Amino acid sequence: MLLAPLLAAASAALLPRAPVPPAAQFKDWSVACDNTRRCEAVAAVEADETGDNWVIHVVRGAAADAVPVVEATSIFGDPVAAVRVLVDGKAAPFGFDADGLLTGDPAAFLAALARARKVQVVAQGGAVIGTLPTSGASAGLRWIDDRQKRAGTVTALVARGSTAASAVPAVPPPPRIAQPPVSASPPRVLRRARRMPGCPAGNVDDALADRERAARGTRLGADFTGSARRVLVLGPSWCINAAMHQRRAEHEASDNVGRDRGAVCCAGLG
Repeated sequence: MLLAPLLAAASAALLPRAPVPPAAQFKDWSVACDNTRRCEAVAAVEADETGDNWVIHVVRGAAADAVPVVEATSIFGDPVAAVRVLVDGKAAPFGFDADGLLTGDPAAFLAALARARKVQVVAQGGAVIGTLPTSGASAGLRWIDDRQKRAGTVTALVARGSTAASAVPAVPPPPRIAQPPVSASPPRVLRRARRMPGCPAGNVDDALADRERAARGTRLGADFTGSARRVLVLGPSWCINAAMHQRRAEHEASDNVGRDRGAVCCAGLG
């Protein structure tokens, strides 16, 4: 297939100059940055039948004046109206609107979250409807401060100091990826899925459809002539999104056993 040599050539040109830093896990917090120092964090605890545990998603760019974007939602993704927040049982000047976006100062909220023992989500009527994950928050946000070279500056979220914001390095330019030569050979066509022993017959078509969707989603060769940053940020984003959705999906695992088994056992290609 054409995709493999394209990716191999792009990786050979890219990785020695701008490797993507490895992601990290601090208790309930998963954190990652790309090679332009844009960082993301997702915090979630194990789902239970009550849905009281909420998921936090944080994104911050590398620029010295970049403002964190903070979102929160029920771990089951159920829509809710605007809510407010209690920090260690006390009212705080933060909340989340109906779209899950933080209302209030993001930096102040994250600093308070990192110090808190318990942060609760409260409905407009006063009932506590959820809990935000705090375990690992301080370490995870400090890790982001370090990767973005903010530690010791007034822009840091946790590792805050008195050094001016001007000490934060400029955002590194995304490396340019030289487009590799395109092979004249026709691409290999996946014609059919081969059902393996024990695979339900109805899953063959599903496997083909899944494979075709995956192929369309991973044909990156055309993107090499466009924005390099679009390619660069995929690794950390995939890592973060996987961590974010894994916890939400756990409560549905038993319902998906048959379907997942079909996707695996029908993976043979002809």
